[in-house]
Amino acid sequence: MPMNLNKSTMKQIMVLITFTVLLYIGVQKITSVYGMIRYIASLFMPFIIGGCFAFVINIPMSFIENNLLPKVKSRTFQQFHRAVSLTLSLLFVLSIILTLSLLIIPEFIDKVGMLINNFSFYIETIGSRINEYSSKNAQVHEWLQELNLNWSTIGTNATRYIKDFVDTLFSSTFNIVSTIINGLMNLMISIMFALYLLSRKEDIISDGKQVLYGYVPLSIATKIHRFLVICNQTFHNFITGQCLEAIIQFTLFFILLTFLNYPYALLISLFISFMSLIPILGSYISSYTSAFLILMINPWKAVFFLLLFMIVQQLDSSFIYPKVVGSSVGLPPMWVIMAVTIGGRLLGIIGMITFIPLASILYHYVGEGARKRLEKKQLNIEEIEIKDPFNIKSKRKLTK
Repeated sequence: MPMNLNKSTMKQIMVLITFTVLLYIGVQKITSVYGMIRYIASLFMPFIIGGCFAFVINIPMSFIENNLLPKVKSRTFQQFHRAVSLTLSLLFVLSIILTLSLLIIPEFIDKVGMLINNFSFYIETIGSRINEYSSKNAQVHEWLQELNLNWSTIGTNATRYIKDFVDTLFSSTFNIVSTIINGLMNLMISIMFALYLLSRKEDIISDGKQVLYGYVPLSIATKIHRFLVICNQTFHNFITGQCLEAIIQFTLFFILLTFLNYPYALLISLFISFMSLIPILGSYISSYTSAFLILMINPWKAVFFLLLFMIVQQLDSSFIYPKVVGSSVGLPPMWVIMAVTIGGRLLGIIGMITFIPLASILYHYVGEGARKRLEKKQLNIEEIEIKDPFNIKSKRKLTK
């Protein structure tokens, strides 16, 4: 039977052949393709970052517009409301960044400098404690005598090594300045692009809809539009949940550290809450950094702080985080933990942050597809029962 090669069929065949050829070339030149993708991504990176900035800032901006400012129909007053809400949102975000930067970074740099300057003293103190312990244990004392350790020399050499490393790190002034200038330029482009997106978001969304429904068939365009709406709502809920989690972390640790009379209670609580925005890995960074700050004041309190941190984090990761973030994105606690683990293994910190909303989107579509197929089959899973294939119950009766 001859094939009916009409215009539509020929078009589909040409698309399939083109896709196959491009796929074959891509597999054969995978290194070149990866390099080209990285180059294109680097070109668009300031705009991608600007889009992320706009998405995050849009959350408080929408809240201010919808809840704090009166609703008006006049175009002039709407533009005025947009300017006010955008300004307040930027001030809110910048105040958080500046507060964390002014409190955490200078204190951390000061403590690192203190550690470097007093490192030889710490080594000598550790050596004297080891010698004091070894004097009570003959075997350990004999072993240390064979090693012939000079703790003063070790401390001096270690201090010199650390200072040389720091000097080497900052010796390449030109490269550091060039990197900073390039980063600042990209940051300015990202901020300007974000401000443009936020100031004209309704017009940009309208233009996007026109292009989508104008060039794509209606059924496919509707599905794409719905997918984008679900992505927007899921990521919006995820960021809101993460911020709520950060507030809970700050409250818990500030109350506990203040009650136990720990040093830097406010500083450490702010740092832990900020780092909690990075799932799992942020807790490790904040715990060791905070313990390092406490170590400079009281070593025993640093040890007890790590124990306290482990207990609080265990409770948080098992109960609070899956409930707060999982419920905000409609994802069960088990899937939240799996998404964070798999995302971290694949893409590191970015994977930990993005895989929870992505898993929520996948969970939504899989559940929706399963429900539609069950309705089509007219099945009720509550009524489906599987008989015991091994007759375990009957065998138990026989043995009795």
